[in-house]
Amino acid sequence: MQYEGLETSPNVFYLGAAPNQQIIPAVEWAVNSLKRKHFFIVGSDYVFPRAASEIIKDQLKKIPNGPTVAGEAYVPLGEQNVETLIQAIRSAKPDMILNSINGDTNVAFFRQLRAAGIRAADVPCLSFSIDEQGLRGLNPQDVAGHYAAWTYFQALESAENAAFVKRFLEEHPERAVTDPAEAAYVGVKLWAQAVRAAESVEPKKIARALLNQRFAAPEGEVRIDPDTQHCYKTPRVGQITDDGQFRVVWSSSAPVAPEPYPSTRTAADWKAYLHDLYAGWGNQWSAPEKSAAAPQ
Repeated sequence: MQYEGLETSPNVFYLGAAPNQQIIPAVEWAVNSLKRKHFFIVGSDYVFPRAASEIIKDQLKKIPNGPTVAGEAYVPLGEQNVETLIQAIRSAKPDMILNSINGDTNVAFFRQLRAAGIRAADVPCLSFSIDEQGLRGLNPQDVAGHYAAWTYFQALESAENAAFVKRFLEEHPERAVTDPAEAAYVGVKLWAQAVRAAESVEPKKIARALLNQRFAAPEGEVRIDPDTQHCYKTPRVGQITDDGQFRVVWSSSAPVAPEPYPSTRTAADWKAYLHDLYAGWGNQWSAPEKSAAAPQ
């Protein structure tokens, strides 16, 4: 999965996007290409949306001419009552919503956004957790015109991706190909290459061999960064179409080197932030339901 970063481990190879390969470039794209200036941040109340929010706020402070956070709110995982959240968005009058809500809450969220007259043409929503499979549970009329940020979309036009999607859908015609599914496929391929290079299935030898691997993936060229054990990946933004698919509207010109710890703070500061969040939630990675945050 894409994730909030703020972590490295010698025992882990990270296949999903780091913040500078998904969150940060997508927000910069929204400012530079869509000319958005006032953002409302929404998310489920657990570690990824909370950390993403801090990363976004840090990034906006670095951008010239002062993009602002018009508001910020979180809801418990699985929450269906989003009326207070929608009202907070209406009151704040943002020109874009940055969305890290996960799961079924998105159904209620987008339905009520549309019912409240908050339309993609005026206040588009840029999501960081909605993929092709997730779109199948949403009403196309509620989400058409909004955006999502990933490093892979099923609609990518390349020979590698066309062949991959064809094979996948032949085996799983009831599903869609998603960024995490493609990353899992890439992980198996990189591992297999490392096993061949190491001529061994011993984990330490495979780990050493993985540091030198690269692969022409459906998403494009992928290689392991030996310093962080994350992948080089290509940031992209897709727009949701009327038929419930994505159309790729922006892609970086080349794969981006991973930065698990965004440069706006030191690694020590980011680790301290995570520690305080975890401790404040009673040593767990999501907010206790009774204390889930209201709009801020």
